[in-house]
Amino acid sequence: MENFQNTIPIKVIDASQTINRKSNVHIAKPDNNKIYVRAVKGVIETFRRFFGLLSLLIFSGLPWLTFNGQQAILLDFSEQRFRLFSITLWPQDLVLVSWIFVIAAFVLFIVTAVVGRVWCGFMCPQTVYTFVFIWLEEKIEGNRNKRMLLDKQTWTNKKLRQKLLKHLAWITVALFTSLTFVGYFVPIKPLIFDFFTLDINFWPTFYVLLFTLCTYGNAGWMREIMCTHMCPYSRFQSAMFDQDTITVTYNRERGEGRGPRSKKLVRKEFSATGLGDCIDCNLCVQVCPTGIDIRNGLQYECINCGACVDACNDVMLKMNYPQDLISFTSESALAGKTVNLFRPKVLGYLFVCIIIICVMTMQFNARTELELDVVRDRNSLYRENNQGAIENTYTLVLMNKSQSPMTVDIKVNGLSYTSLIGVTTISLSPGELLRHPVSVIVDPANIKQAISPFEFEVVTNDFTQNSYTVKQKSTFIYQ
Repeated sequence: MENFQNTIPIKVIDASQTINRKSNVHIAKPDNNKIYVRAVKGVIETFRRFFGLLSLLIFSGLPWLTFNGQQAILLDFSEQRFRLFSITLWPQDLVLVSWIFVIAAFVLFIVTAVVGRVWCGFMCPQTVYTFVFIWLEEKIEGNRNKRMLLDKQTWTNKKLRQKLLKHLAWITVALFTSLTFVGYFVPIKPLIFDFFTLDINFWPTFYVLLFTLCTYGNAGWMREIMCTHMCPYSRFQSAMFDQDTITVTYNRERGEGRGPRSKKLVRKEFSATGLGDCIDCNLCVQVCPTGIDIRNGLQYECINCGACVDACNDVMLKMNYPQDLISFTSESALAGKTVNLFRPKVLGYLFVCIIIICVMTMQFNARTELELDVVRDRNSLYRENNQGAIENTYTLVLMNKSQSPMTVDIKVNGLSYTSLIGVTTISLSPGELLRHPVSVIVDPANIKQAISPFEFEVVTNDFTQNSYTVKQKSTFIYQ
């Protein structure tokens, strides 16, 4: 014990003493643990609203587009087909859909490596709808200070009316969003009509109400919790960042130390006292939708929305200081180094993305809108007819994967002196799956072996449409 005490010195601290220390860390949340986001105006906020509105218009408008008299985009799981304008994707084509998601992921990686989480800050549905709900909240309950005061007040008729009106507006937006989203999977026009006339089936109703609840809860109540605790993207984004990544950054060398000062005090005067350009107004925290202080450095909660940039620039302008104390920049730029855009990480993501696009393009070009499968009659391998010829029976499974009617001719290749019993010219409706029985008859004198390979060939004969030829191998049996 004696040696142990000699190794680690022990200092006794009087518990009655208090230590007064000025803290630069601001508390973004009041006592009720709710973030009250302050409204902000500026160039970046204008861009963010533009891109948010653009994403809303695209999301809301796509289900209403029509092509050849049908809904242009319809992901119909009940019919097992995805209609994208003139293209219809079936379960056999889902690998193309997976490639699209993989390409989107790598494009997101490239954007993140270059300019950080701008997707999260400008076009992510969670962010867009959170700002829409905050905007409605501000219009109904007032600015940040009024909302904080309202929540502290006791319940009155005025407060009850404001709260009910706010939640009614939230539910209305959430319901419209849910109907639009379900309209990607169910024809949207009958969906809207049937929903409001209460003549809708159980499952569409279930999903409309479910997604209404999700939108209302995520954008109205959970908000930053979705970004900070539930979104996996915020957790692994740091693996894509480096010193050249452009993110919302506080210029610590210029801003520290922080502190209030008179607006009339010129920079040379307060610089001599050890103060930086940051006046410690705390506006950058108040406008942040996730409630962080960007002055504490890069944090995974930051969604790169740039609200703090506009707020700080507005303060710098009023103080007659240079702007961009908080700005979209990189560590290299702050250090006076050249920002390398085409660095190995970005080139690697770009190379993989190009390879995947090439693979998907080749698979798409190899895809045909006519599909053929051959099923032998397993009850009888072969039989001899009245003329002494040998007959094998097959079922041709024909599928028209296009959105137009199609007429095809059926042929047999690889068997000598063959006759084909059954209809050889067939009309297929758009999206039709047809099982068509045929019999192949061969003179036994022309059969050289017990199992003779051959192939069925199906050719479109409508020259007004794209011409397709599909072949499927099979066997003719005679023992």
